[in-house]
Amino acid sequence: MNIKKTKSLFVLVVGLTIVFLLSVGSGAASSLTAADIDMLLSLGLISKEKAAAAKANLGRPFVATKPFVSKENPSIKAKSTAPKGYQFTRDLQAGSKGADVTALQNLLGVSPATGHFGALTKAAVIRYQLNKGISPATGYVGAKTRASLNAAAGVGVRP
Repeated sequence: MNIKKTKSLFVLVVGLTIVFLLSVGSGAASSLTAADIDMLLSLGLISKEKAAAAKANLGRPFVATKPFVSKENPSIKAKSTAPKGYQFTRDLQAGSKGADVTALQNLLGVSPATGHFGALTKAAVIRYQLNKGISPATGYVGAKTRASLNAAAGVGVRP
């Protein structure tokens, strides 16, 4: 394989990796740089408008403030898996997984609700803690935060 083909393959793999990280919303995607965005634009993987928007949001975690509705088909909406009255029963932190994390993400408006507690969920928890006056606001869901979340979900505090 010649150097030009090797270089092209390398750029393609890096570009696809970045696109994958953006699409799954992992914490690793938050480390994108302006150069990464420029590379995606030069490869034709994103539009000029999306590149400009991405550069404007560098360093900011994405947390949905309203439910997802598809622009192409408004009848497609994100389904909430956090039933009213969901009770949080365990401490949650970065790396936690499960239905309770999905319920937390739905309650806080994190999109997509993946069931994996990553950087986006941590940022949403910190914002929630700051809004509710819970100190310290570390992004860790302990007893104080859990009690507040349970009250927000309409259930009593479970010992």
